[in-house]
Amino acid sequence: MACRLMGTERQVPAARTLALKVKRALRDQVGECLTCSIGLAPNVFLGKVGFDLQRPDGLVVITDGLVVITKTTCRRFCSASNCRRSTASVNA
Repeated sequence: MACRLMGTERQVPAARTLALKVKRALRDQVGECLTCSIGLAPNVFLGKVGFDLQRPDGLVVITDGLVVITKTTCRRFCSASNCRRSTASVNA
């Protein structure tokens, strides 16, 4: 699931605080049996990259700075239908 933050929520400290509140509310209302990972980033793709970096119970903030995506990371995000084609272009 992706959420778009608005106004002052887009500032990193406020977004991080909101993410921690979501994680705490989930833990308090559901329990330890269900966890969530949250990736905060300037766009949905990078948010999903961040989310996947610290699963199953992480919080990753990616800012506008340089982000290095390795071959291993690219392979992890390939779908089953286009993985061979995507991996081949990464390895080229």
